[in-house]
Parts: sequence; C-alpha cells; structure tokens
Amino acid sequence: MLKKERERCKMIENERSLNSLDQEVITKFSFLEIQEATAHFNPSSKIDEGDYGSTYKGVLRHTQVVIKMCSDTSQYYQEVHIASMLRHPNLVTLIGVCQEAWGLIYEYLPNGNLEDRLICKDNTAPLSWQTRIQICKDTCAALIFLHSFEPHGIAHGDLTPQNILLDANFVAKLSNFRLRDAPLSSHTTGDFSAESDVYSFGGVLLRLLIGQATLNLDEILQNALDEDELDDALDRTAGQWPLEQVTELARLALSCCEIDISNRLDLQSEVWPVLERIQTQCEPASSSDRSSGDTQQSSSLDRSPGEEHPRPPSYFLCPIKHDIMEDPVVAVDGYTYEAEAIRVWLIDHNTSPMTNLRLENSNLLPNRIVRSAIQEWLQSNES
Repeated sequence: MLKKERERCKMIENERSLNSLDQEVITKFSFLEIQEATAHFNPSSKIDEGDYGSTYKGVLRHTQVVIKMCSDTSQYYQEVHIASMLRHPNLVTLIGVCQEAWGLIYEYLPNGNLEDRLICKDNTAPLSWQTRIQICKDTCAALIFLHSFEPHGIAHGDLTPQNILLDANFVAKLSNFRLRDAPLSSHTTGDFSAESDVYSFGGVLLRLLIGQATLNLDEILQNALDEDELDDALDRTAGQWPLEQVTELARLALSCCEIDISNRLDLQSEVWPVLERIQTQCEPASSSDRSSGDTQQSSSLDRSPGEEHPRPPSYFLCPIKHDIMEDPVVAVDGYTYEAEAIRVWLIDHNTSPMTNLRLENSNLLPNRIVRSAIQEWLQSNES
C-alpha cells in the first residue's frame, strides 16, 4: 500500500514538473496524431525496440520526425525533463511530447546511426576518413557539454555507434541516454560516470578507425602500432588516412580505453585540443580531395555536395514564409510560426494557415525550445 502511495505521489510530482515546462512551450501532440503519423504503429514504421519501448519514424504536421513510445512513466518524465534542459548542436533535439501515451517526438536525422553507416547498411557509401574525424569532434563536444552541465554533470551512460545519429550533413548527434532514477550527477562510479563515457568514447574511436565490430579492437590497434603496421589495421574503405594524424588518433583512442580509470584522458583539456589540431592539419588534404572529387560524402565542415551552407531542419522553417524563424510562436492550431508572419495572417483570417480550420482564438505563445535550437544551430554554422 505504501509503495502504491509513493508511486502515486511520484506521478503527481512528474506531472507538475512537466506542466511547469509549459512556459517553455513543449509542443503537445495528441495520440490520434501519433497514430496517424505511424500508420497506426505499422511495423514498417518501426526503427527500433528496446527495454524503454519502441521507436518509429513518421510525419507530424508536415515534418518528418522520430517518435519514441516509452514503456513506463518514470522513463518518460525523466527523459522529457533532461531533453528539455539540454540544448546543444550535437544532441538530438526534442520537438514535442504526447503526454497521454508517454510519447516523445524528436528531430529526424536522415543518415541514421553511426553503426549502420559503418557497416554500409542499405548499400550506403562508406564514411570518409575526413567525416570520421569530424564525428569524433562532434561526439567529444557533446560529452564535454554534458559532463560540465550545471549544477551537476550528466553522463550519457550508453555511448555506442547505435546511439550516435547523423544528420543530412553528417553532423553527429547523441541520443538514447541511459536514464535512471537518481540525481543528475555523473561523476560517480559504474556506467553513470564521466570516466565511463570516456572509455566508451575510446571504443567509438576504435570503431571509426578499424571499422569492424569485432572484440578486442584495442588489442588489434595496439599490436598494429607496436609492429608499425597501423595502415593494415585501418578501415581502407575510408580512403587514404594521413599516417601521422591517424597514429595520434589511434594513441588517443587507446588512452581513453585505459582499464585504470585514473589513466583515462580528460576530454576537455587533453582530447579536444588533439582533435582540433588533427582536423586543422588535415584541412589541406580535405580541400585537395574535394577538388579531385575523391570524398564520398561531406562532413559538417564540408557541407553537402554543391552546397555552401548546410540545410536547416525543416521544423526551423516558418510554414508561411519558409524561412528560418527568428521569433517562433505557437498558435492555437498547435503549429509553430514566425511571430510576424502569423500576426499578419491573423489580421485577415480566423482559420489556420496549415489546416484551414477555424481557430478558437488568436493567442500566440513563444516557442522557446525551438528558438533555442535555432540559435544554437545558427551559431554552430556561422563559419
């Protein structure tokens, strides 16, 4: 009886916490919309299934999204709480929720997860070594942000190639945090620590270098270094790695995978400077490859072929003006618009520009979550 009462109190607390986030205007979707977006949870729409529940891809309000249906309330409320707080260009963006069905709606990243790209699933092109170096930097940047988050650092807890997603420009974004019912503090022991994330990061580097999903990648790489045969161990589908830089990257990966926690590198002070230097040294080679047409796809620095700038996510665009929004607001129809554009529309209309249905009122609420995501995206692409 006492357990049930605690669970009921926890549920009330979670609901109050979520409702308090209304001031940030987390977009709400109905269960009917979720059903329609997934063709009533058709198996063909399913992306993944795990202990937390099932994940689907679908189209909500003319936007392609990923819909995560949580299997329990604690998972749902904690993920909403964390995802709504954490805004970074290398973390997957939470777009909205379906509270009645414990659903979480995230941005859709068209290049899928890193694991699928490394094994060239669906006959996709292999990742070039330039793109792999950029993925290392993107992943490191996200972890540094998480570990330094105030007031307590946050550990990802499950950093694997499956949980590193790639957008249209092959920018890496972390997803699927391994959540638990505990204070948001990562600098402890076990899987939920900054040190364990560093170890996992080293494992990701090993996969990017070697390509294979085999055991003892650290031993394979260490033996290759000891015998001066590193080139033979590298994934040759990535192209011709620059030997000096890839040797430094290999030693970096092995240092992150040290069994002794005290010997593992610090991401911000020791890993990040090395990654920046390696990428800077490799930029002339990248430019040469691009001019000769040898690169197989663009990194977040290279952009997409023929593009000067990366494409913004579709939900950054105003449905009326089709430009990136500067002041996004939510209308009563549930859609997000550029404030000036929807106000001009409402002067002569009492219907939704998206559904053509009559609007109950002309109230507009600032969508601070989308605005924050847009600002971060713009800042990361200023150069």
